[in-house]
Amino acid sequence: MDVGVCPRHRDEEGGSLVRRPRVLLGPIVFATVACIALTLWAGTALGKQDDVRVRKLPTSFRKYLAKGERQYKAWLRHRRHDHGRLAVAPYGYLRTVSHKQRRNDWCGPATMAIIDHYLRGKKKHWSQRKWSSYRHDVNRNGRIEGVERLWTDAVGTYPAMMAVGLKRVTRRPYACFYFPSVSRKTWQCHLMNKVEYAIDRRKRPAALSARIDPRAWTRYRFTHAGHIMCARGFDWRKRDFPIYVDDPYPENAAPPLGRGRSGGRTYGKRTYYATKIATTMYYVVY
Repeated sequence: MDVGVCPRHRDEEGGSLVRRPRVLLGPIVFATVACIALTLWAGTALGKQDDVRVRKLPTSFRKYLAKGERQYKAWLRHRRHDHGRLAVAPYGYLRTVSHKQRRNDWCGPATMAIIDHYLRGKKKHWSQRKWSSYRHDVNRNGRIEGVERLWTDAVGTYPAMMAVGLKRVTRRPYACFYFPSVSRKTWQCHLMNKVEYAIDRRKRPAALSARIDPRAWTRYRFTHAGHIMCARGFDWRKRDFPIYVDDPYPENAAPPLGRGRSGGRTYGKRTYYATKIATTMYYVVY
């Protein structure tokens, strides 16, 4: 059995197909993530709870966020050749503080509050209300465009601005990756690589955006076209590769926030699996 989330993948530099070595840990074959990422930039804007709009990321954003991308690629190049780590599957956990979103379209600002709380602490972190009004003149043209606002009533949260905001406010260089920019066959590799990089290497939470399909996001009982939550941990030693999240959305909350008693118990610290959720992904801010 070939080991790896994607046992065969495209080499970033040469384009050749590479097979991963075999690693046997106990009765189960576990994979470490060494799939090669070609980070192409784009963005999705999540609007109301069941509304998703996709926008091309402006060139100025790519330049502004380039540092985070360079740091990730440097780690990934090293990760490819770090054969010693292939013997033990990595894992990592962060202790985040849950923030329940105050509106059903504030999953982005609430996730920002969770990440900010972890990075800067209880006294310094911004509330989700303050994050909802965050904006920055990335294009430096003297006027704020729609994509330069983290959240608006019209289109919801713009993920590129989540990365920009984290960089400017917390001083941590984040990057943003759009899954539909690459082959779906590599989505699980991208998801696992970037979650591992953020949590294990950088010691900071990531933000996940996905289409919520209850067959994959098993705590949910309803389909949601778009949702954002915090990724706080992972464990590649275990079957199906669990990703531990801090979800700001209580699907079982009373309307208009949630779906009432028919909704699932989704809020807070929950566990989902990379093998199931990878094909539902829109982007990761890491």
